[in-house]
Amino acid sequence: MGPEDLKVSLRKRVYEFGEKTAYVIYPEEFAVGLEHNLFHVLSQEDRGDGTIVTKMTFEGKMFLCFTEKD
Repeated sequence: MGPEDLKVSLRKRVYEFGEKTAYVIYPEEFAVGLEHNLFHVLSQEDRGDGTIVTKMTFEGKMFLCFTEKD
């Protein structure tokens, strides 16, 4: 997936789910977005259960990415 495809996919997700506090983004999408500077990362939280939650914005919408700790 390229950066333009990712933008379209995220916009579609926001449209399909309607106005929400936050939307989920997959780790693969997160990696592409970071590589192309599409996101503004706000924070990362280690939940202590092997999961890291990354909070970011894309076009003013909040997205959350859940990844396993290495």
